[in-house]
Formats: sequence, structure tokens, C-alpha cells
Amino acid sequence: MEEFSWAFENKLERGGKWYAVAATIVITVVIVSFLLSAYLLGIVVILFTGVYLLYEVNSHPITHVTVSREGISIEWDMFPYRQIESFAIIRVNNEPLLLRVRTMSRALGTIDIFLDTSMDLEALRAFLLTMSKEDTEASLSMIDHLLLWLRL
Repeated sequence: MEEFSWAFENKLERGGKWYAVAATIVITVVIVSFLLSAYLLGIVVILFTGVYLLYEVNSHPITHVTVSREGISIEWDMFPYRQIESFAIIRVNNEPLLLRVRTMSRALGTIDIFLDTSMDLEALRAFLLTMSKEDTEASLSMIDHLLLWLRL
């Protein structure tokens, strides 16, 4: 097989409790920062929350990925294999979760792509091995685990 394609939802499932807890934390931090005369902190938290909400509202709910002979395409961005240093299939609790692509660009760095578990991951891995090298030491960091747990 020369081409793999799948789509994934790039918004993690968040319930009402998540938003209630997040709003409580933001409001508490803003009130405490103003009570302690740390006005700049309160303003930064308000700006960060606003930018995050705008980003969340304006992001596309589904991301399309294609892995072909030319490179890895994510929506409209194509990453040719000459720009890719290595790849890894990251597993969490022995379930494949992410395709981690490390680029040669310092500005871009690493791209994490959620996998579709219904596809043939061994065929994908074998195909990618013909195009790039595999990073067998790649794993999720504590920050990655925290972000997944917080659903960010």
C-alpha cells in the first residue's frame, strides 16, 4: 500500500464539569491577583483565557492526514521526507495513540498526530521505515501526559 489516510477529531472531549473547573480556576486566579496587587498577572490570565477560547472556537474540528510517497500531509501542509528526521508510533497503555514526527526544522520541531486505531499500523510503520528512520526511544513526557489528562 502506498498511501494511508485518516481523519481525527482534534478537540478532546470535555464535559460541563471541565469548563466549570477551568472557569473557577481562572476567576480565582484573577481575583487573588487583584487582591495581591499583581494586576499584570490578572491581565495576562484574562488575555490567555480569551486567546485560548478564540483558538478553540475557530479551530477545525476534524484534521485529515495523508501519508504518501511524497511526504506526510496534514490538512493543507505537506512535509516531504527530506524535512523529516524521524518518526515514532507512541503507545499509551499498549494502545497506539500518536504518530510523532520529528522534523529537521527547529521552529517546527515535533508534530504529534493522533492515530486511527482501525487502520493497519504495522503496514504504516513498514511504509514509513522505507521513507524515514524510526525513533524507538520516543515516548510521552510528563508534560504530554498532563496535557492529555487535562484535555488540552
